[in-house]
Amino acid sequence: MKTMKDLMEKYIYIKGDLCSKATIKLYRNSLGYLVAHFGADRSIDTLGYFEMIEWRKWLATCTRFDGHPYIKERDKKLSAHTIRRIMSDAGIFFNWLILIDKIAKSPLQGVKKPKAQDIPQKAISPEGYKRLLSASAEPVVSKHSLVSIYAARNPAIISFLASTGCRVGGLCSATLSELDLDGGRIGVVEKGYGGGKHRFAFLSEESVNYIHEWLKVRPDCTHDYLFCSIEGKPENRPITDRAVRQMISRTAKRAGIKEPYNPHSLRHRAAREWLKNGADLATVSQLLGHASIEVTAKHYARFEVNELHDAHKKFLWA
Repeated sequence: MKTMKDLMEKYIYIKGDLCSKATIKLYRNSLGYLVAHFGADRSIDTLGYFEMIEWRKWLATCTRFDGHPYIKERDKKLSAHTIRRIMSDAGIFFNWLILIDKIAKSPLQGVKKPKAQDIPQKAISPEGYKRLLSASAEPVVSKHSLVSIYAARNPAIISFLASTGCRVGGLCSATLSELDLDGGRIGVVEKGYGGGKHRFAFLSEESVNYIHEWLKVRPDCTHDYLFCSIEGKPENRPITDRAVRQMISRTAKRAGIKEPYNPHSLRHRAAREWLKNGADLATVSQLLGHASIEVTAKHYARFEVNELHDAHKKFLWA
């Protein structure tokens, strides 16, 4: 019997051909907690129901990445939501081990997950979006005097995310050859089975205008990607998701925004506005590129009390 870490590495290697890099990273992070608690050399067939009960209790008390083989420990407890995800990923791993005849049944069978907590609001507010967009167009200090280029690129990125509802990976995949400004749409590739799937995303008039301004000053590049870096080496390389997150973070801090402001908060805002304006779940699910309508309902069709009250008054029938 191979050790836990050996089998885990083999599992992640196989998954590498089927999932996106972000998904593989999540699997690696989750399964690392098994190694952290039981040790890298533990045999899988020695794990049973009671060992998994102890593991679940340990997850509830440990700090993030405590003893993790890949990531430095952080002084923060795991949330119930994170523990549920870790246990789900471990369950998928054990099911794979059953499939390849390494174990007879999953040791997690019958082990209950922590009670799900209410997922906090992740969407940036409409007012926060306006402040973020405005701040992104303001001049910023640049040692290479490229202020005007930043002031054109950054609002184009932010408005792109807000109008399309794309994941940041979809924005980074966007190319000039897939861009149809007259038709207000662009082809993107986002995470999915096989590491990515192609879909069309749709641009608002505001976003089209910002992209027009960006294309006027976009540097000559050897690649076809719509957005590129401005500084650094090599210059004008395709923009990365990390660079997009850093840009938005710096912009939000300049604007004094305290609410959620990462790229995904713009995706959440887009979904919520589509739903509030009357779009049905099936349509929003396709606009977001979800594999199923259940994902849309669980994570995006969630409203605050005042929003539900307004919806009730709007659709009141009796």
